[in-house]
Amino acid sequence: MTLLTRLRKEKNGKNNKSWPREMEKKPSCWILDAGPLLEQFPVESLVHSAAINLSSSPTHQPSSFVCTTSNIVKEVKSDYARALLESRIRNGLIKILDPNPKTLQSIKKQLQKNGSWWILSPADREILALAIELKKTHQPILITNDFEIQNACSLLHITWQEFNRIGNRKPKIKDQIKWIFQCTQCKRKYRAFTPNCPNCGGKLKRKVKKIRKIPE
Repeated sequence: MTLLTRLRKEKNGKNNKSWPREMEKKPSCWILDAGPLLEQFPVESLVHSAAINLSSSPTHQPSSFVCTTSNIVKEVKSDYARALLESRIRNGLIKILDPNPKTLQSIKKQLQKNGSWWILSPADREILALAIELKKTHQPILITNDFEIQNACSLLHITWQEFNRIGNRKPKIKDQIKWIFQCTQCKRKYRAFTPNCPNCGGKLKRKVKKIRKIPE
């Protein structure tokens, strides 16, 4: 069974809420977080499987592809993983795409309201924004094992896939978490993060404010 086949089979399982029905109408694209790049995720198998599926598609349709952002590329520090990534980029297996700054601003309000904006790195925010942009032409699937990114995906209605879950059925996250920030000294709570408490100067620590079950 090919990697793409296993991915598609999972959309028919219990967690198929992460696979919107409209995804069947557009070609897929896969957005890679730093994790799968560091773990040498089998991109070649994914691209090859997608090419076979597209061979019977109308020629005017956009094609499937695998991509990441330039800031995610910078997070790949391992010599071997870096060399493999650069080779895949040269051979056209992975595209480097960066989101429009306007798209980043469009998701900022939602992520701030949820408390996730201050927890996610700039690179994390960018792959989320890229997924939103690619929805116009493709079925974006964000490949990540990062819980914070998955939590943001559930808020923004972005499909995600855990790369080490393929074939071994590692459970997905089941809850969407809303964060707040509490001072470790005066115990005041804030919706937005700052390095120090505006009231007493103490350190802020994130706390769970609300947990919402993700429908199965």
